[in-house]
Amino acid sequence: MHEPSSKDNYEYDIALSFAGEERFYVEIVAKELKNNDIKVFYDEYEKVDMWGKNLHDHLADVYSNKALYCIIFISQNYANKVWTNHERRSAQSRAIRQKQEYILPARFDDTEIIGLDDVTYIDLMEYTAYEFAELVIKKLGTSDKNQLSSRLREYVPKSVKFNYKLDFHDLKILEGFLDSRFRYRAISKISNDVAMEEGILRKRLNFLNNKGLVDIIARPKGNKWAITNDGKEYIDYYYHDLDESSDSFYFGD
Repeated sequence: MHEPSSKDNYEYDIALSFAGEERFYVEIVAKELKNNDIKVFYDEYEKVDMWGKNLHDHLADVYSNKALYCIIFISQNYANKVWTNHERRSAQSRAIRQKQEYILPARFDDTEIIGLDDVTYIDLMEYTAYEFAELVIKKLGTSDKNQLSSRLREYVPKSVKFNYKLDFHDLKILEGFLDSRFRYRAISKISNDVAMEEGILRKRLNFLNNKGLVDIIARPKGNKWAITNDGKEYIDYYYHDLDESSDSFYFGD
């Protein structure tokens, strides 16, 4: 592994740049890094520090100067937002000055981001948030100090009840059901929330239905979809913050 310079020179080991729509994945990564004593810039951890500051200048300083590495979580949502593009440009300015690896791209989809086409990336469709956090820990050269729960290591890729891992887009669909105040949801509403064309969404919903994670419900104004108890359990299993001291976590028979 090649480090651009000593970690002691920076306020943060890692700065995370992402679109708000991908927060549920990124937050897990941030928590795991923090639990491993990695100094991470994640907006939710910085609310008090950023209070009252000129946000444009502060973020430019963070992404240009204050982190050893910057992880950019690439997605269509990321490409379309003003603030993420500001963060990206600040990070790229640093990368150009440094002439060594600084930006670590991770992709939710195939969206093109200016200036990152030739930078090696991680495909997030292949990793759970916990597994991706482990990659970051290894990149920082601190894998010997990895405090990721031993139960979590076994549980996440080998769920007792669910012997498969959904991809990011399917997880986002399930998350949408939990975030909605309505129990039954029309496909048009789901399509708007997850920014997915209805034809593709219908195929994904049918897949989730075959897995028993969503149901199609006949309603007076047309068929609607609803998350099942198994769907809720899957989300809980996938994102549960495991506590090794707790006896409440269920592993099945």
